[in-house]
Amino acid sequence: MRLTTFTMVLLLAACWSGAALATPKADAKKAHTVMQQKCTSCHGQDKIDAALKAGKDLTVIQKEMERKGARLNANERDVLGIYWSQNPLKQKK
Repeated sequence: MRLTTFTMVLLLAACWSGAALATPKADAKKAHTVMQQKCTSCHGQDKIDAALKAGKDLTVIQKEMERKGARLNANERDVLGIYWSQNPLKQKK
């Protein structure tokens, strides 16, 4: 039982430290890479930024873009989902 508890503590510590490494700046860099590779072949970054600033639901827009032919893998969807939820461009009230 002691070994199991110790192992659990180590795993939790490893997960926590890994989560601490993910920062909004790192998430934004990854998201911009995905957007440059997958989105801007059809439209400019300014269109994405305008939607973010307006507070639009980018997950809905992303799904619409996928229906129109954008190809994203699961990792790319996750990266963009994190970025959309952080929404660094949304107007402050």
